[in-house]
Amino acid sequence: MRRRAPIAGIVAISALASGCGGPERLDGQAAPVGVVQPGEASATASATASATASAMRATNTDKSPSSNASAKSAARATLGPAGLGKLKLGMTAARAEATGLVTTVDLGERNDRCNADYVTEDEAPVFLSTELGIASITAYAGLATPEGIELGSTAKAVKSAYPDWRSLTDEGLTGRGWAKVPGNGKAYYNISITDGEVSYLQLQLREQDCYE
Repeated sequence: MRRRAPIAGIVAISALASGCGGPERLDGQAAPVGVVQPGEASATASATASATASAMRATNTDKSPSSNASAKSAARATLGPAGLGKLKLGMTAARAEATGLVTTVDLGERNDRCNADYVTEDEAPVFLSTELGIASITAYAGLATPEGIELGSTAKAVKSAYPDWRSLTDEGLTGRGWAKVPGNGKAYYNISITDGEVSYLQLQLREQDCYE
């Protein structure tokens, strides 16, 4: 004769099995481990946005006005020692036009070997020798030499930058004169000083054949 297990014992065993198999519910809806709840997601996104904004403010702070000014100064075109940007002394007409810095406007022949086109900025003339290529490049307002001399610079500044400058037409620091180009032994700066300031500035080949 078989014995049957007491009903109370079966119920107790079932309850124990049920308690071991399911997640413990403390408060609210249970969720798998590692899943971010909606409230937690909002807090994380807010913290990330705040950190990103702080980093951007720090980056903008590093870009001081002085550093921006230095970048602009470094990018500024200069006249010399070899030319004006891509436009170089001695270039042929075709190569000069390919730079995009000169037009093809012809001012007519100065002699049987030389004529002039225009620099695109302010129509400052560039003289072209049929024998030597680009013979000279004339400065326009705002265009300076590497030593900082430009139209309007003082005579004192010229002598400081180019101690060898001397006038060929007048006495003292006035008139038209010449100075060696630092870094280019084949070129001169043709500088005229009027009323104590630079009134004309040109970079030219020493042996140019366009004018005297």
